Amino acid sequence: MAAKKLSPLARTSSTAVPLAYLRSFSDEPFAKEISDATDAKKWFLESYPKDGIEIPLRAASLEARGKGIDRELKRSGAKMILELASGVSTRGLKLSADPAATIVQSDLQPIVGVLEVVVRGILKGNRIKRENLHFCEVNALNYDSIADAAMKFETPKISVVTEGLLNHMSLKEKDAIISNIHSIIGDYGGVWVSSDMYTKQMMRRMLRNGALTKEDLHRLHEITGRSMYQMSFDEERDIKKTMRKHGFEASKHSVLAKPQELTTLKLLKMEEDEAIEFLEKRSSWLNTWVMVPK
Repeated sequence: MAAKKLSPLARTSSTAVPLAYLRSFSDEPFAKEISDATDAKKWFLESYPKDGIEIPLRAASLEARGKGIDRELKRSGAKMILELASGVSTRGLKLSADPAATIVQSDLQPIVGVLEVVVRGILKGNRIKRENLHFCEVNALNYDSIADAAMKFETPKISVVTEGLLNHMSLKEKDAIISNIHSIIGDYGGVWVSSDMYTKQMMRRMLRNGALTKEDLHRLHEITGRSMYQMSFDEERDIKKTMRKHGFEASKHSVLAKPQELTTLKLLKMEEDEAIEFLEKRSSWLNTWVMVPK
């Protein structure tokens, strides 16, 4: 599954694999099993050589982001959830524990195939049945591809979640994906919950305060062939303007939880003061956006 053998869009999906290693330090269900099964530690160490940001800090940041998304999904009351660009996320295993929910995880191949094999193996090994959890190959740039995945649901009231999908997409590609999501959920009362709304202004601020490094951006560029900085919105107002253009009202919610709520800190025996300082520096990055069709 080497990045150089993947299509350009699949290369962006492969950035999700190293994150499974960071999730293994949290209380996410079966995060350790997914990390081990995908050899995520090796991928992480290759993708993020030592650059001044330690693993505990990265893990705490990722945990805060993921829990922020889950918090907004719960608040919305969503039960029919389509996750686009799932990578090797634990979200399907977690949310499908609710028998009233239907969860579809999706991505390009080979990523979604890896995820399905790993998750099915975990369920079988633990004698768990999850008939409400499905996997689909989806190209979010293609409306028909998303519409096919939506057929897995018994009701058209679908909600969408994305955690990382838009980060490496050009503004033109962002437009296409946003339009596709609105076409799927716009008339039926669903919502879209995302952490993907990055701006150049935000990144410059984080580079100055040390919460992001140039090495991070360079390595991501090497892996994906795309510049996350150049692909970002200019300012926050551009995010809201783009969402309104496509028929969404967008609202921003901070994901910063109380330190005691982040299990990563306990497992890694991390100093709370250090974590608070780092997360506050990343506060502009650590937001969950909720898009509601107008």
